[in-house]
Amino acid sequence: MKPGLILSLLFLLSFGWLSSPIQSASPTSTLSAVLPGDDPCVYRPSVLRFFCDTNRGGGDAEFVLVFGIAGDTPLLGDVNGDGRDDPCVYRPSVQRFFCDTARNGGDAEQIIMFGIADDIPLLGDLDGDGRDDPCVYRPSVQRFFCDTARNGGDAEQIIMFGIADDIPLLGDLDGDGHDDPCVYRPSVLRFFCDTARNGGDAELIIAFGIANDIPLLGDLNGDGRDEPCVYRPSVQRFFCDTARDGGDADLVIAFGIAGDVPLIGSVARQFGVYVPIVTR
Repeated sequence: MKPGLILSLLFLLSFGWLSSPIQSASPTSTLSAVLPGDDPCVYRPSVLRFFCDTNRGGGDAEFVLVFGIAGDTPLLGDVNGDGRDDPCVYRPSVQRFFCDTARNGGDAEQIIMFGIADDIPLLGDLDGDGRDDPCVYRPSVQRFFCDTARNGGDAEQIIMFGIADDIPLLGDLDGDGHDDPCVYRPSVLRFFCDTARNGGDAELIIAFGIANDIPLLGDLNGDGRDEPCVYRPSVQRFFCDTARDGGDADLVIAFGIAGDVPLIGSVARQFGVYVPIVTR
């Protein structure tokens, strides 16, 4: 999300799409004028492609890239620190993150093993170094684990946050350059964020969304802070509370088709903010 964030996708969408090595294919991408902030994106499992609406007009995708195989969980994150989010996937069958930092639809340039069975994969910049790190949320213990060394070893950062059935997210809600552990609680339709990153009570709570929405975090207005967003599959629209006041959406963008996995990320600009969305 900010030079790092993360993105997590509702438990409604199946976490399942598994398999083995990445199949490469020719991507197609055209980028229009670069706008500040993050863009609405979707991953289409039926064609294994990322689609991003970089002009945020709700029309055809300006950026399209083929990556991943059936069973992968799609993510977006700036893993090489170049200011642009890269298409990544998490492969539950081998517990590895694969990232196409060349953004050409070829083989993954970065592969990191991290996590265990049933973890929820995320990407986020917890240490504020400008690069997103592999992270997982472990529902069984309600903890975020992040490999800030990006070496596939033990987690350097572990933060307890959330309760059973929460949906994990990572995002820079306070604009300090570090992504914060957040959860969305479907039972009360609220985002809870631990901006102190100490595992204590949430410093930020925002009510937003309706039943069956898919929660997201992203900096859609380019102010340097991620805001609560939801994707509504019934109407295929992104709704974002850029005022972060829990009121009506200040930004609504129609994008995607039935079966798409919503994401938010900055694939075009050179000073990116990242938001991960993870399917479960």
